[in-house]
Amino acid sequence: MRKKEVFLLLKKALTTLLITCCSIVSFAQLDTSFWFVAPEVSQHNNPNNFDRPIKLVISSMQSTPTTVTITQPANNSFAPIQQTVPTLGNVSVDLTNFISSIETSPTNTVLNTGLHVVSSQAVNVYYEVGITGVNPEIFALKGKSALGTSFVMPGQNEYMNGDTYNPTPYNRLDIVATQNGTTVTITPRVAIQGHAAGTPFTVTLNAGQTYSCAATGRQPANHFQGTTITSTHPIAVTVSDDLLHHPSGGQDLVGDQTVPVENAGTEFIAIKGALYQNADKVYITAIQNNTQIFVDGGTTAVTTINANETYMIPFASNSQTLYITTNNPAYAFQLTGLGREFGGAVLPSISHTGSQNVSYKRGGNPNRILKFNIITRNGNQSGFTLNGSNTVSSSNLFAPVAGTNGNWVYASIELPVSVVNVNTTAVVRNSGLFHLGVFEGGYQDGCSYAFFSDYQTIYDSVICINDTTHIFDTIYYGQQYTENGFDITCDQNTMLGLNLYEQNLQNKDGCDSLVYLLLYVLCPEKTRVNAITPSVQDGVNDYFMPFGKEVNVYATVYIYNRWGRLVHKEGVTGSSFWDGKVNGQVSPGTFYYVIEMGNGCAYHGTLTVF
Repeated sequence: MRKKEVFLLLKKALTTLLITCCSIVSFAQLDTSFWFVAPEVSQHNNPNNFDRPIKLVISSMQSTPTTVTITQPANNSFAPIQQTVPTLGNVSVDLTNFISSIETSPTNTVLNTGLHVVSSQAVNVYYEVGITGVNPEIFALKGKSALGTSFVMPGQNEYMNGDTYNPTPYNRLDIVATQNGTTVTITPRVAIQGHAAGTPFTVTLNAGQTYSCAATGRQPANHFQGTTITSTHPIAVTVSDDLLHHPSGGQDLVGDQTVPVENAGTEFIAIKGALYQNADKVYITAIQNNTQIFVDGGTTAVTTINANETYMIPFASNSQTLYITTNNPAYAFQLTGLGREFGGAVLPSISHTGSQNVSYKRGGNPNRILKFNIITRNGNQSGFTLNGSNTVSSSNLFAPVAGTNGNWVYASIELPVSVVNVNTTAVVRNSGLFHLGVFEGGYQDGCSYAFFSDYQTIYDSVICINDTTHIFDTIYYGQQYTENGFDITCDQNTMLGLNLYEQNLQNKDGCDSLVYLLLYVLCPEKTRVNAITPSVQDGVNDYFMPFGKEVNVYATVYIYNRWGRLVHKEGVTGSSFWDGKVNGQVSPGTFYYVIEMGNGCAYHGTLTVF
């Protein structure tokens, strides 16, 4: 069962519980595990250093200090970095000394550049590139919201990358694996370096290993938004467009960590930035055929596009917002910025997503503009605070989003250094959900842009009803669940499917709260062979061992021939096998197997005997 289907099942199972008013506890991409792959960014010529410094900024909303560890799981020469994030504080970890082993280059090559950030408590993380320089960008890490097995690459298809830079700037995507033995299949929409358009190819990665794809040229036609990526295990994907050329002459890095198709959406709101020549735009990339796009509440589609196609939507010259809906899930990528300097981000679907707390650390250049774009439901605007004060985030700063029938409001707020000083943190809070876009930069010398929101639906969040809390979550059999005050090992004493746990904890107000955990236990993913070669008689790959030499595995294996006749049945352990023989003789051909685990999980597939 897919994770999205599990969430829908949990939602249905608890519908009768949600009959009273509720509030949602949610944070911007708050998690305890973050995977990230950093793109190669043009350095230009020393000492220009367009691609540095590079930093991870880690923020905590916790009431006790948080231990954070940064590793490169595939790079044994990288010594783990451990930091302590103070209570309600942040740390900035400068990784510039390791830039040669963090930026992912060359393309079309398996590398070991993936980063993994693990924390003892939930934190918020983002990656900065050259935040005080002329080619800055912020990549908001999205934790488990970024992980999936199916992606379509979002992005723009109108502007070219700059020239005369070193290395040459390109549109690119970068992939990092989270598990060993991950097979990634990439189908380029247009030709990319080393691979033809429309021809799928595969790479195999271990945990922390990375793979980079780049365009064959700098022109808009070379950009490869709409490229599809699938994998056998969860991966994370970064998209970037280096030194993107604005018609007024500016050139700036654009990029974000994207999300899998399960976290794409059908309803988006974008707030205009301040680009010259009305260059603010949103690009919709379809996942399915016959995707209709509607703008600002219109009932007639402005266009219909098919899977992997991208459509550009401009802002009206007299409008500060775009309200976009689609009849099928799609990606929305906003290209925005200040003056002639671009920034860009993947927009979250506003339906059932959002955050209640966002923190952002301002950079060290006092001449840079810091601007927050806030989106929330009408009725929440009076509840905003900035570092505990409502002075600069009062409700009179909000206006309705056109086309939403007054259901959504927005504000665009510039924060001077007298309100948020350089190298200090701005914390935005509200009891209701909101989405926050952050600009930092100048009109002539670089702009960064990031979107902070929880990109998953609220069905994966905590829902509080009076003094009782209900938590929805999923876990694989054999794993340990240690979130939200629980410590549960999913072993032979745990049922597959839905399990209910309860305990008394203190809620955020210091009061006793009865906490119910609905934990859906999934069968673990396992890598299985699909061919054996006993006829070759070379002593290699002669036996079908369902899970390699994995120990403590007990199962019953059924082998059927192509006519559905059972030809072999055996109770196996991690050291047992089938030799491809039927009636004592090796029998070449295609067989179908079923593996029934002792824990109730079942696996099936085809096996070819040569």
